[in-house]
Amino acid sequence: MQTNQMQRFFFDFDGVICDSSFEAFRILLYSSNLIDTPLSNAHDEKYEKFLELRSKVGPAWNYYYVSKELLSTDTISWVLNAPALKYQNLFFKNRSEFIKTNYAQWIKLHTIYENIEIILKKIDNIIILTNKPSNPVIHILEHFGLFNYVSKIISLPETKYQSKLDFFQNCGDVSGIFIDDHLETALTCHKFLHPKILSLHANWGYHKGSISDKSISMKELMRYCSDEL
Repeated sequence: MQTNQMQRFFFDFDGVICDSSFEAFRILLYSSNLIDTPLSNAHDEKYEKFLELRSKVGPAWNYYYVSKELLSTDTISWVLNAPALKYQNLFFKNRSEFIKTNYAQWIKLHTIYENIEIILKKIDNIIILTNKPSNPVIHILEHFGLFNYVSKIISLPETKYQSKLDFFQNCGDVSGIFIDDHLETALTCHKFLHPKILSLHANWGYHKGSISDKSISMKELMRYCSDEL
């Protein structure tokens, strides 16, 4: 990888910077009427199965199908449709209300990946490109003291872009390194954007494991930052 001091890094948020899987699990259970509050641990035994499905999640409408598969043994095709979009809106609404009413408990459901703070401090031009609404991202970054190390937050639901590939292809003349834990997104962007955008799969997130030269580990990223920046 070749870069310079002005090189832009685009980081996904969930699965790259923040592990929010348990928070998403509780919001999903609440949005699916399985618990009466995200504070309830009544169905935490389903978390292991949720984690198996979480690696497939890109946009939040995917949680509609995670919810369905979590409650049955059937495998369903994940297709963007009106019920899935309605579920996404409900998911975001319930998260927003939970933040307002139980902020201290909500923030406890998150952790930051080990060593990510060191990386954020080493890189000067980090842009977060996420499927998550911007407010939760800001809250989490501020809570963990990382907000000032991020140059910009781009929340796709708050833009005209339909996907991260769409963003890179249509937002103007952008180049840099893009790191995403969602394997399909990383591979798709690698296929259509390379070499202008070097897209890499973060193998420490929800989809663990490496895919030849298209994956990067936390250790490799730390070494790269130390060597080049």
